Amino acid sequence: MSRQTLSVRAIGDSSGVILPKATLDHLGVKRGQQLVAAEVPGAVVLIPADDRMGALVSDALLFMDEHDAAFRELSMR
Repeated sequence: MSRQTLSVRAIGDSSGVILPKATLDHLGVKRGQQLVAAEVPGAVVLIPADDRMGALVSDALLFMDEHDAAFRELSMR
């Protein structure tokens, strides 16, 4: 997948980002499907909500974020 710059746009009283068709195809999702937005240091990862592997990855990212200090300490040993 290529790197793209996306604009944040007003959508009613909220804001959103329009994902290009190529990005949706890469994720394997269609309009109306839900995505999980997992926050990681410096980024947000989008994962299809109905994808079992996506749910596991999302949980792993959250776990790693919660225990970031411990992982950093272990990596220095």
